[in-house]
Amino acid sequence: MEPKMNKKNSCSILPEVLKIFFFSFFLLFGSAHANDISKGLHYYDINDYRKAYQYFIQPSARNNAEVQRRLGYMYSSGSGVGKDYSKAMEWYAKSAAQGNAHAQFDMGTLYEHGEGVKQNYEKAFQWYKYAAEKGYAPAQYNLGVFFEKGYGRSKDYQKAREWYQKAAEQGDANAISNLGVLYSRGLGGTQDYHKAFELYKKAAEKGDSAAQYNLAEYYRAGLATPRDLDKAIYWYEKSAVQGTIKAMDKLARIYQVGYKHIPANQTLSDQWAEKAQAARAKEQTGARK
Repeated sequence: MEPKMNKKNSCSILPEVLKIFFFSFFLLFGSAHANDISKGLHYYDINDYRKAYQYFIQPSARNNAEVQRRLGYMYSSGSGVGKDYSKAMEWYAKSAAQGNAHAQFDMGTLYEHGEGVKQNYEKAFQWYKYAAEKGYAPAQYNLGVFFEKGYGRSKDYQKAREWYQKAAEQGDANAISNLGVLYSRGLGGTQDYHKAFELYKKAAEKGDSAAQYNLAEYYRAGLATPRDLDKAIYWYEKSAVQGTIKAMDKLARIYQVGYKHIPANQTLSDQWAEKAQAARAKEQTGARK
């Protein structure tokens, strides 16, 4: 005769059975979810975007905010999939809605440049602001640019300084360089050549071509630092190899006329002049496209 299970025992066992069931379900499907995401991220990081897409698009992965952002990037750049700004916007929007600061920044970029949507500086500004308030340095830098240039609003150099400063504190070279410009020109606050020199030097050492050019100008003029044409040439060249046309022009001029211990060198002068001319032609061709 089978032993009878009393009601009290059956009720106490049922919750334990359910716990085991849900725990097993979580282990099975939760691990699959994590596995698809991790595999997708692996292939994405080694630039195998086609394989990354196969994992990212799985139901177990595509609701993840970071996966959504990366899918947005893949569509906006045509990496592993056909280039499609509308789909990029769709995935960025999903990620941004979950609070992903990088995706919010990417939304701002699409609106700023009118990629897949009508150009709208106000919407771009708003998306940059969402990301900037989360501490995302590139968005803080872009807000600084919007306030400095007056994109979609009146110029406000003081606010430009504030946002550049926030990004600069995180090591953003572009922000450090632009902050130097505001100090150099006395925009949004006091003019301070020494502070500008300090900022240009910091950004130049990080590889910012605009800062390298401006630092060369300070050394050439002896502004906030002893005049040093050797250092000026060094930084002009650093900037020129990154494509700064006015740095090429300065080098062509320096080598054409010479200066004190730096002899005139027509060959070098011609080389830099030719590079400047080629760079201008390329720039003009790009502008016509």
